[in-house]
Amino acid sequence: MFKEKGLHVDFRRALSKASALVEQILRVEHPRTLACFLEVFIHVIQTGLPEVTFSVRDYIKRMSAKVTRKGHPWGQICRLLGELDTESLDQAMAQIWKCSADIFDSELGSSCRFAVSVRLDYIKRVVTDRLEEERLLRDLLAQFGDIPRLPTQRVMLNLAHNLNRQGRHDEAEETALEVLSLLQGHEIYAWRVVERIESLKIISRSQFNQGKTLAAEQTMREAIRMIMDQWGIQHAWVPEFMNVLEGWLRIWGRKEDANTLRGEIGELMGRDEIDE
Repeated sequence: MFKEKGLHVDFRRALSKASALVEQILRVEHPRTLACFLEVFIHVIQTGLPEVTFSVRDYIKRMSAKVTRKGHPWGQICRLLGELDTESLDQAMAQIWKCSADIFDSELGSSCRFAVSVRLDYIKRVVTDRLEEERLLRDLLAQFGDIPRLPTQRVMLNLAHNLNRQGRHDEAEETALEVLSLLQGHEIYAWRVVERIESLKIISRSQFNQGKTLAAEQTMREAIRMIMDQWGIQHAWVPEFMNVLEGWLRIWGRKEDANTLRGEIGELMGRDEIDE
């Protein structure tokens, strides 16, 4: 997002802060670490920045060699990722991800929350045909039936994103509103703050695309307030969401409001070692 807007300093800062997380991610050795890395790689490649992917990939390889225990599988996994050539990297990552998703389905059951999460990541980043993506998501929802389960709202949110990308913004807004209703009406979702925030994000984007300027701004500001209330003003989502709103304000011709917001974003991003 920063790169697309020509905000190169902010882009470098964000990349620096993301790289700083690699060591602790590797040390945790969470089972979804590989899926996390693959999602980032594929997303960056799809946004037209393959050189960033290869730079981060090489950094992960070097950091893994430094922090992983001798003989640990993570060391070998990261080393193999680092040896893939530029032409085969995206195809290899997609295949690795699909195999991982299939394994989780077979071992845990396709309706298990953890398996669904891995499958959703794969569908989101690898399946490029929007209608096929919609079909897969609706098939996942059909597995749950009419009884709300923990993964239900996650699948619905991905479906709402898909509908937005298809230009079906009214359906996307309706789906995200259904998720909010689920979150508010069932005790099993009482702690799902992330999904509440993402619902608001999707609703605001849908409203923006439908020309509902006032509603879009109000919904986005509500999402930003919720993030601040939950995790504080320094959370990474605050400047991310504010950056989206700034772009909208400029499109709407509200240059002064946009400049004010840009100043707030700059203060939040702060300075780090790359500015020294």
